[in-house]
Amino acid sequence: KYNCVTIMGEHTKADIVSMKVSDGEEVSVEERIKRHTVYFDVESSEIDDMFNKSLDELAHFLKENGQIKLQLNGHTDKKEEEAIKNDPENEMLVNLGNFRSKSIKDYLVKKGISADRFTIMDVGSDQPAAPGLSMLNLAKNRRVEFIITK
Repeated sequence: KYNCVTIMGEHTKADIVSMKVSDGEEVSVEERIKRHTVYFDVESSEIDDMFNKSLDELAHFLKENGQIKLQLNGHTDKKEEEAIKNDPENEMLVNLGNFRSKSIKDYLVKKGISADRFTIMDVGSDQPAAPGLSMLNLAKNRRVEFIITK
């Protein structure tokens, strides 16, 4: 739950100072939004139902803070990247990061957030959240992260 959002000036990214979350912990708005990262199954862009509550909370926050715009960065893991190299004609695999970002954008638009508040980007596997090829680390890398752009 959002207890406090401090916004000043022209409502730019730099003006968004902090917010308190339900446990009283004060975190930056960027950190709070980052906590809504969505993770995906292998070679999938379908949002698992377990992320609906988090995305609904994000939509509520975005409705209350209409000046915030987000870049949705879609990531793949190293094994998905290998699959793309082995099958460069497979449009689903080649565009997997974009499809993941678009699925999040579509969800938030259905919740009443204007589509022009989002940009989508396919980051590929170039920015892993976790190193290595363990099942857990690969799962951490199949994600969409939210970056405040304005």
